[in-house]
Amino acid sequence: MSSCMTPNQPDPWDELLLSFKRNDPGANRRVFDFYHKSLFNFALKITGSREDAQDIVQDTFIKLIEGRSRMDDIENLGGLLFTMTRNAAINYVQRDKKKHSARSISDDIPTHDENILEKEMYRAWLLGEMHKEIELLPVEERAVMKLLLQRKSPAEIAVLLGRSPQTVRNQKTSAINKLKGRLPKDGFLWILLLLSIIKD
Repeated sequence: MSSCMTPNQPDPWDELLLSFKRNDPGANRRVFDFYHKSLFNFALKITGSREDAQDIVQDTFIKLIEGRSRMDDIENLGGLLFTMTRNAAINYVQRDKKKHSARSISDDIPTHDENILEKEMYRAWLLGEMHKEIELLPVEERAVMKLLLQRKSPAEIAVLLGRSPQTVRNQKTSAINKLKGRLPKDGFLWILLLLSIIKD
């Protein structure tokens, strides 16, 4: 549970899944807005085509909505979406061999246990989790982290937010410590991702 929430407060992302299952107003758009970018980049990695990746992701969301009534046992919406996108993208490349004749699908998507596709899916999932947790940070720290993700330095952020550079650095440190505390045990890649985009 997020440290930004009280013990009796539900996880907003669990609430989003429940809201989607119930077909609440606005739930479809919230799910699309949250997952679209990561799924698009994931599909693009497989197909090599922005247009095809966009079509695949749109089709994935349509299928998700159409299958809403059969989602009672689904607990991980992100995992379901990445699996659907992966399968659709692989099927697309396999069907369209002429368009992709310059590269072999077996070269890009090995079948052994440590295949590149699974690593890309995991990386995309970590990125999505990072953005999800940033949204749960206190307002001041959330603003700092979003600007850091845009590759702004603490000095630049201080000017944009009207804070002192030291205040920004303190808020950055506090936010990163909170995000690290929410990592899964095997989430060291998430830490590397955070540190790689933050300037001193």
